[in-house]
Amino acid sequence: MGIRHINDMLCRDFYKSRLVCHLSIDSTPIEAREKPVPAAEKPRTKLKRGRKKRGSRESDDLEARREEERRMEKLEEAGPIDEYLSTLNQRCAITGKKNSKGHMQWRIGYKAQSCCR
Repeated sequence: MGIRHINDMLCRDFYKSRLVCHLSIDSTPIEAREKPVPAAEKPRTKLKRGRKKRGSRESDDLEARREEERRMEKLEEAGPIDEYLSTLNQRCAITGKKNSKGHMQWRIGYKAQSCCR
Protein backbone atom coordinates (compact mmCIF):
# COMPACT_ATOMS: atom_id res chain seq x y z
CA MET A 1 0.00 0.00 0.00
CA GLY A 2 1.55 3.21 -1.17
CA ILE A 3 1.03 6.73 0.13
CA ARG A 4 -1.14 7.60 -2.88
CA HIS A 5 -3.49 4.70 -2.19
CA ILE A 6 -3.86 5.77 1.46
CA ASN A 7 -4.46 9.38 0.37
CA ASP A 8 -7.14 8.26 -2.12
CA MET A 9 -8.90 6.22 0.56
CA LEU A 10 -8.88 9.12 3.02
CA CYS A 11 -10.17 11.59 0.39
CA ARG A 12 -12.97 9.25 -0.71
CA ASP A 13 -14.04 8.70 2.89
CA PHE A 14 -13.89 12.42 3.77
CA TYR A 15 -15.59 13.77 0.63
CA LYS A 16 -18.17 10.99 0.12
CA SER A 17 -21.11 13.15 1.34
CA ARG A 18 -19.77 16.54 0.20
CA LEU A 19 -20.09 18.43 -3.06
CA VAL A 20 -16.74 19.69 -4.37
CA CYS A 21 -16.82 22.72 -6.70
CA HIS A 22 -14.06 24.39 -8.65
CA LEU A 23 -13.96 27.93 -10.03
CA SER A 24 -11.35 29.08 -12.54
CA ILE A 25 -10.74 32.82 -12.98
CA ASP A 26 -8.54 34.22 -15.74
CA SER A 27 -7.86 37.58 -17.32
CA THR A 28 -6.22 38.44 -20.61
CA PRO A 29 -5.10 41.71 -22.16
CA ILE A 30 -6.66 42.68 -25.48
CA GLU A 31 -4.36 44.94 -27.44
CA ALA A 32 -6.03 47.85 -29.23
CA ARG A 33 -4.77 50.22 -31.90
CA GLU A 34 -6.31 53.34 -30.46
CA LYS A 35 -5.13 56.08 -28.18
CA PRO A 36 -5.68 55.41 -24.49
CA VAL A 37 -7.92 57.85 -22.66
CA PRO A 38 -5.73 59.85 -20.29
CA ALA A 39 -6.58 59.41 -16.63
CA ALA A 40 -7.88 62.45 -14.82
CA GLU A 41 -5.02 63.89 -12.83
CA LYS A 42 -5.71 64.46 -9.19
CA PRO A 43 -4.15 67.51 -7.61
CA ARG A 44 -1.27 66.29 -5.49
CA THR A 45 -0.92 67.80 -2.07
CA LYS A 46 2.09 67.34 0.11
CA LEU A 47 1.17 65.28 3.14
CA LYS A 48 2.89 65.66 6.44
CA ARG A 49 4.74 62.63 7.72
CA GLY A 50 3.69 60.73 10.80
CA ARG A 51 0.39 60.17 12.55
CA LYS A 52 -2.44 62.46 11.46
CA LYS A 53 -4.30 64.56 14.01
CA ARG A 54 -7.97 63.86 14.61
CA GLY A 55 -10.22 66.09 12.55
CA SER A 56 -7.45 67.28 10.24
CA ARG A 57 -8.00 67.44 6.48
CA GLU A 58 -5.50 64.63 5.87
CA SER A 59 -7.18 62.24 8.29
CA ASP A 60 -10.57 63.09 6.73
CA ASP A 61 -9.19 62.30 3.25
CA LEU A 62 -7.79 59.00 4.49
CA GLU A 63 -11.10 58.09 6.12
CA ALA A 64 -13.00 58.98 2.91
CA ARG A 65 -10.70 56.67 0.89
CA ARG A 66 -11.23 53.83 3.36
CA GLU A 67 -15.00 54.37 3.25
CA GLU A 68 -14.95 54.19 -0.57
CA GLU A 69 -12.99 50.91 -0.40
CA ARG A 70 -15.54 49.48 2.05
CA ARG A 71 -18.38 50.54 -0.25
CA MET A 72 -16.75 48.81 -3.22
CA GLU A 73 -16.24 45.62 -1.18
CA LYS A 74 -19.93 45.61 -0.20
CA LEU A 75 -20.92 46.11 -3.85
CA GLU A 76 -18.74 43.15 -4.85
CA GLU A 77 -20.32 40.90 -2.25
CA ALA A 78 -24.04 41.56 -2.46
CA GLY A 79 -24.78 44.66 -4.52
CA PRO A 80 -26.69 44.79 -7.79
CA ILE A 81 -24.51 43.65 -10.68
CA ASP A 82 -25.42 46.65 -12.88
CA GLU A 83 -24.17 49.11 -10.29
CA TYR A 84 -20.92 47.18 -9.84
CA LEU A 85 -20.29 46.86 -13.58
CA SER A 86 -20.80 50.60 -14.04
CA THR A 87 -17.75 51.24 -11.82
CA LEU A 88 -15.40 49.14 -14.00
CA ASN A 89 -13.13 50.78 -16.55
CA GLN A 90 -14.58 50.30 -20.07
CA ARG A 91 -12.17 52.37 -22.11
CA CYS A 92 -8.78 51.86 -23.63
CA ALA A 93 -6.02 52.27 -21.06
CA ILE A 94 -2.34 51.68 -20.43
CA THR A 95 -1.67 48.77 -18.08
CA GLY A 96 1.59 47.54 -16.66
CA LYS A 97 2.69 44.17 -15.34
CA LYS A 98 5.97 42.89 -13.93
CA ASN A 99 7.32 39.89 -15.80
CA SER A 100 9.19 37.00 -14.21
CA LYS A 101 12.51 38.86 -14.51
CA GLY A 102 11.18 41.90 -12.64
CA HIS A 103 10.87 44.22 -15.65
CA MET A 104 7.67 46.18 -16.34
CA GLN A 105 5.77 45.33 -19.51
CA TRP A 106 3.32 47.98 -20.72
CA ARG A 107 0.28 47.36 -22.92
CA ILE A 108 -2.27 49.63 -24.54
CA GLY A 109 -5.75 48.16 -24.78
CA TYR A 110 -8.47 46.50 -22.75
CA LYS A 111 -8.58 43.73 -20.17
CA ALA A 112 -11.07 40.87 -20.39
CA GLN A 113 -11.84 38.65 -17.42
CA SER A 114 -13.69 35.34 -17.42
CA CYS A 115 -14.89 32.89 -14.78
CA CYS A 116 -15.66 29.24 -15.49
CA ARG A 117 -17.08 26.54 -13.28
